[in-house]
Amino acid sequence: MSRRRSVLAVLGVLVAASCGSTEQEQPQIQNLDRPIDAAIACHGNLRITGGDGAQAGDPLVFSPMPLEACRLRTLEAPPDGNPAPGQPGHVPPNWAPGQEDLPDQPELSKGSRWYIFALQSASGTVAVAETTTGVQSDGGGYNNGEINVRDGDLLVPGKNALSVGSLPVAITGDPSGCFMTTANAGSCDLSVLDVDRIISRSSDPLVRKLDVTTPDGMPLLARPAAMIADQRDAEIGVACPLEPQGLLYIAYPNCHAVAVVDAATGGVVSSIRFDAAGNATVGDGNLVCPAECGMREPIADGGRPVTLDLVRDDVSANRRLAIGLDNRPVVTVVDLDATYMPTTVEQYELEGDVGVIDVAITKVINMTGTAGWIEEPPSPLRAAQFVYAVANDGTVRVVETTTRDHECDTQVDPRYTRVVTDARDLICYQPGQVGTPPRRALARSPGIQFPGDDAPLSVVVTEAGVGKSSQYHPAPTYLVGHFALVSSSFGLTYVVNIDDDNYADTENSAYPLDSQLALAMPHQLRDALTVRSQQGPGAGTSPEEEDDDRLCNYPGPFSNGAPVGGPRAEDEPAINPAP
Repeated sequence: MSRRRSVLAVLGVLVAASCGSTEQEQPQIQNLDRPIDAAIACHGNLRITGGDGAQAGDPLVFSPMPLEACRLRTLEAPPDGNPAPGQPGHVPPNWAPGQEDLPDQPELSKGSRWYIFALQSASGTVAVAETTTGVQSDGGGYNNGEINVRDGDLLVPGKNALSVGSLPVAITGDPSGCFMTTANAGSCDLSVLDVDRIISRSSDPLVRKLDVTTPDGMPLLARPAAMIADQRDAEIGVACPLEPQGLLYIAYPNCHAVAVVDAATGGVVSSIRFDAAGNATVGDGNLVCPAECGMREPIADGGRPVTLDLVRDDVSANRRLAIGLDNRPVVTVVDLDATYMPTTVEQYELEGDVGVIDVAITKVINMTGTAGWIEEPPSPLRAAQFVYAVANDGTVRVVETTTRDHECDTQVDPRYTRVVTDARDLICYQPGQVGTPPRRALARSPGIQFPGDDAPLSVVVTEAGVGKSSQYHPAPTYLVGHFALVSSSFGLTYVVNIDDDNYADTENSAYPLDSQLALAMPHQLRDALTVRSQQGPGAGTSPEEEDDDRLCNYPGPFSNGAPVGGPRAEDEPAINPAP
């Protein structure tokens, strides 16, 4: 529902009340209590196949399932007469193997829903919301009233959330989709939520505690600051396991370590440790941490990991964990093996005395180009993988981790890059190096800055337009490529171009308005400029609109007969000497 229609609906209620109606409509309470994290579950019709494909006698259940099951339902359904796999025009099925609709059986394609588990740290609760209209198609959205917050306890007046623990700081789902786990800073433990029991409103216990323990069985009584789960595959079409699956990565700032924890048992199986200088090494599960719950113990100085992100990139066979320290100017990237255990560590220095409060790591991206980036393996000449790190100096730092292995200067003055003809040169300028253009005026670091006094708080990276062509005219809201989304202290969300595949990568000297480096360069804020690509007048224009002198005097481009656009010049900027 649009904002205008919402206002009209409210006015209608007020008018009815003013006409003498004695009935009071109960407000639909949807607000949350300062949520700090969220995780998503997929729940719906599931065929238990036993691994032998869809059979008419297979039991049908209403159950949680891996996220991939719902993601497939968002795709376009194959048409009648769909060509065979490998043939031109083939559309892959929008269901997991064994989950297709069978004759004379309920339609599995209907009934699936997303469930959002929102973590409310101050109250120590988790609120659960559901998409009442099911799983929308790819690119579809939800209208007002189509996402409802559920009541966690129907026997208590009001709309209730689920109590999970003291000061929870993070929530994540396991690969099976059957469990959610929270990390609790107030009690130095974990809480495990049974998704199926919560959704079905079971009378059985919904939440249970789980201690994090070292290999000798001792509880780890350190306060967690962040947690993330691995992204291993889970089979679709099997019943829920008895325990959560996979590994958890939990950051303990005052233990100066990230613990790799078995989600089923809470046992620490490996670790990434930071010394006093912030240098990282891979260690075993025998962590010795100062107790922060119960009888507290002194805390030594050292690198404090407070933020984590993990990426799984099947195209490049890349699994990596990014770690940020809030008291050291360094970004840490850990390579993971096929079982998601840490193997090697790389660290990247940031300019200045800063710390990091949030990180996001991209897939390996085929930078530059305007189409087909998602279907092809990375090219060594164009491949890049970035870590976006929110620094405590009010900027977002960018580090390239594949071939360049250094921080990127996002504040180079684009006027000095107009002569660049190879877009690969723009991927990541190294600060202070020969060949790196000067910085913009008033830039305080290599990081991405934001208007006024706005400061970044968190960052995520995403890809958009998968499978779309770049044939559409460039527009601010038409996204094809890789982008970062940054939330800010002013309550805004900024879009940052990482690789915009629907816009030219370099300037065209014949048509200087066709691309603008301030819009085309990687790691720049995406603006709302609508006239993003203009080539000037073409053949058959009126004499006053001829383009023979358009660089300085051409008043176009034209819109409805009126000139639009600002002044422009082709020459590089120069400092005029004093007379």
